[in-house]
Amino acid sequence: MFLRVNSIPERNYYYIILQSAVIINFVFLPNCPCRHKRIREAKNNNRSQNIMTDIQGDDMIGIIFALLAGLLMSVQGVFNTRVMDSSNMWATNSWVHLTAFIACIFAWFITGREDLLSVFNVDNKLYLLGGVIGAFITFTVIRGISDLGPAYATMLILLAQLVTSCLIEAIGLFGTEKISLEWSKLIGVVLMIAGIIVFKK
Repeated sequence: MFLRVNSIPERNYYYIILQSAVIINFVFLPNCPCRHKRIREAKNNNRSQNIMTDIQGDDMIGIIFALLAGLLMSVQGVFNTRVMDSSNMWATNSWVHLTAFIACIFAWFITGREDLLSVFNVDNKLYLLGGVIGAFITFTVIRGISDLGPAYATMLILLAQLVTSCLIEAIGLFGTEKISLEWSKLIGVVLMIAGIIVFKK
């Protein structure tokens, strides 16, 4: 239960902070009901270090991919807008989805070659219209960035995504597990709107 500093690299401060937090949680807060479930399991099974690693890994993978998605969407929007400047909207849109199709076929070819027709096994055929929606996403992103600039347009896009996602979860649309809409989420939306207003001034 005591921390062995000599066995830890000098620069691994993040690891030291995590271990210290677990020690304080176990020693000084034995009856606290708000402790994380997985930390309690770590105490019972004497596997705190492994559990902490799992928690950090699960969270970090999702965070990394979410940040990467936002980065790629912003760069793609600017790229598409520059292509449209020298062409036209639907030629650009067609080129974007043609190159995306080629990239997807290449990825499919090198990663297992599963049955392509399995997409038609989806229960609700409405979900097959994702590509059609994608074409209009490209259209609206290009127009938004062209008219408003990358930063302002991206903030409005993210706000619309956040509000729509919360409504989908609150109502349980499209087979999504229904989750109650908490006040904290509404406050987050309001703060995001306030941030956009401040940014525009």
